[in-house]
This record gives sequence, structure tokens and C-alpha cells, in this order.
Amino acid sequence: MIRLIVIRLQGLEIVLVNPEVIKTVGEYKATEECRSLPDNRYYVHRPKIVKVKGMILDGTITTVKGRDLLASCLCHEIDHCDGIMIDQAGQMLTE
Repeated sequence: MIRLIVIRLQGLEIVLVNPEVIKTVGEYKATEECRSLPDNRYYVHRPKIVKVKGMILDGTITTVKGRDLLASCLCHEIDHCDGIMIDQAGQMLTE
């Protein structure tokens, strides 16, 4: 089975095949949305810093280190690969 994530964030594009979190540091409460569940926002506990190992499209194994928003994005997309939706990972924000 192939797991694939694509992240485009602030001019950065990350494409990783079979990503796995290999290190986390700290934790904070993030506010996230998901295109799979539009019009809802969730509080989610995410690592402050995350290191992810995966393969890029040319077959090279690499690591990506993300902090704050990028760390949240990496974890969010890897959650999708693991079958975890944001409504299972977090608590809906009520306004």
C-alpha cells in the first residue's frame, strides 16, 4: 500500500510517499480545518516540532522537519493516511 501526502504552504511544496513521524518535540493546542469536513474548526493537540521520514518522488529517502503550522500540516495529512479524520483527532470549536 502506498501512503502519499502533498502539502503546499507559504510557497513550500512537500510531497512524501509513505511518511512516518520519527520524532516529536513539545505540544500545543492548534486550531485546524479540513477540506473533508468544510465549515468546521477543531482544537487539536499537535507537536510543536515534528520530524518526518519519507520518500520523495525520485525514490530518495529524506526527512522533513516542521515547526508550528508546518508540524500541524504534516501530522494532519499523516492522520489522513492512517484513517484518522479531524473530527476524531480533535474537539469541534463552537462559536
